[in-house]
Amino acid sequence: MVHGEPGTAICDAASDIDADLVVVGAHGKGVIRRVFLGSTSEYVVRNAPCPVLVVRHGSEPDDPDDA
Repeated sequence: MVHGEPGTAICDAASDIDADLVVVGAHGKGVIRRVFLGSTSEYVVRNAPCPVLVVRHGSEPDDPDDA
């Protein structure tokens, strides 16, 4: 079990297991309502030792805020 700040813990765990990919979720809020992915997702994207896939839950393709 890993303890600590979520972003740091995810990156440390990915490094420990020599992960090929990390998948994290984001809230899927539009650009106008939220500029950044979220503190944890943003941290992992910038600090993970491998590629990161961000999955945006709840986002509709036709949402004008997502453009």
